[in-house]
This record gives sequence, C-alpha cells and structure tokens, in this order.
Amino acid sequence: MTLYEIKNQFLVLDKFIDDNDLSKEAFKQALDQIEGSLEDKVENYIKYMKNLQGEAEMFKLEEKRMNEKRKALENHADRLKTSIDETLKELGLAELKAGLFTIKYQKNPPSLEVIDLDLIPMNYKIPQEIKVDKKSILQDIKAGIEVAGVEVKIGESMRIR
Repeated sequence: MTLYEIKNQFLVLDKFIDDNDLSKEAFKQALDQIEGSLEDKVENYIKYMKNLQGEAEMFKLEEKRMNEKRKALENHADRLKTSIDETLKELGLAELKAGLFTIKYQKNPPSLEVIDLDLIPMNYKIPQEIKVDKKSILQDIKAGIEVAGVEVKIGESMRIR
C-alpha cells in the first residue's frame, strides 16, 4: 500500500466516524491497522530517502574529485602554454612552426580598464538593482534595532532523526 493510499484510508475512516456510530473497539482496531501500515510505510520511505541522500552525497564527492582533477589538468596545460610563451618571447620569436602546430602572436581586440569611476560620464554607466543585506538586517533586529520595511518570518521544516 502506498503512503497516498494510507492517507486516504485515514481520511475515509475520519469521514466514516463523522457519518456513523462506530464502537470504540472497532475504531481502535481500524486505527491500529492503518497506523501500523503508516508507520511501516513512513519508515521505509525514510530508509529509501536516506539511501538516495547517501548516493547523492557520493556523487557530490565524485564531482568534487573530478572537478579537482579537471582543474589540475587545466592548470598543467596553462603552465605549459606559459612556458612556451615565455621561451618564444625571450628568444624574440614572433612565429614558430613545431611539427603539426604553428605558433603566431596576434593583436587582441581593444579592452578597457576603468581607472576612476567617478570621472566617467553618467551616460556610460549602467544602473544596477539595489541588493539588500538580509543577514545584517536580521542581526540588527536580533540585537533590538528596529528596521523599517522588513518583517521577520519563521518558517517550519520537517526534521528526521
């Protein structure tokens, strides 16, 4: 029986009790049977959920390991490229044919470096959306400082132990 079906049995039993006279013994017997099923089903759901969480954690660790390996390979390739670049520049070579490969230096498109933001005219500036530092506001409210325009909300989440 699925969790959904067990929930529906509880609802049907509840409606049946409202509509009919049910003896205490009959009610307790029906409730015990459904509750036992519910407890078993929820326990099995949690076991399966824990299994899935463990598998997801394993993938997360594998992703981390693979990411570190990828970064190490990329860094090694960058060091090799830097070594070639430094060698060619020290030797004053602008071009080199190396077997299957040809190395040439070319000019990059122009780029811009901002030196003083205040001196740049407004028509070149892009307005940005204002961001609120929610952590600081919450700390101030906890410290007794009133902050207008906010409301503290306390949510609820299920904990499984």
